[in-house]
Amino acid sequence: MSKIIYLGLIIFFCSQKNYAQKDTLVQQGDSKKSVFSATVLPLSLILTGSVLSGSLTDKTFQRDIRNKVGNDYHNSIDDYIQYVPYAQIYIGDAVGLKAKNHWFDQTKNIFITGIATTVIVGSFKRIIGKERPDGSSNHSFPSGHTANTFAGATILYHEFKDAHPAYAFSGYLFSATTGSFRVMNNKHYVSDVLA
Repeated sequence: MSKIIYLGLIIFFCSQKNYAQKDTLVQQGDSKKSVFSATVLPLSLILTGSVLSGSLTDKTFQRDIRNKVGNDYHNSIDDYIQYVPYAQIYIGDAVGLKAKNHWFDQTKNIFITGIATTVIVGSFKRIIGKERPDGSSNHSFPSGHTANTFAGATILYHEFKDAHPAYAFSGYLFSATTGSFRVMNNKHYVSDVLA
């Protein structure tokens, strides 16, 4: 039942985003194809994570990963690197890279995104109530660390994509690394990280 509620909320939020993007894109003269292209990857990851969640495949994959890294493996680097894309925004400003917005507007965007990410992910964690692979709590789905770092990477990307594309994309490397360590540390299943 909780998966149905979760999927319904995802579809609702995504449809609202599409309407807002269509209005903005029409004003800018872009086509509907751009809206579709911008939402394909995120929706695919969310739906894949939702479908895999709780499946035998998900549990088997987790067991195999833990067997490869060792069942005693733990590295707390994921608690820190989730903030690297946020730091990169200010580092880019400090070294003089051309950004889309002033540091004050960047800070506003980070603050608003942080609140939205925390509320949305936290709500889903409580609604879904999926147990973590290590059994430490029932807040496994979706991964908050991964959501946080991808939010930061997305802000970084939009700030620097025009003038410094390699730097803009670099935040996603830290995001993928954070998600990988969440799985290796037995705090999340792959489905949690994908969603």
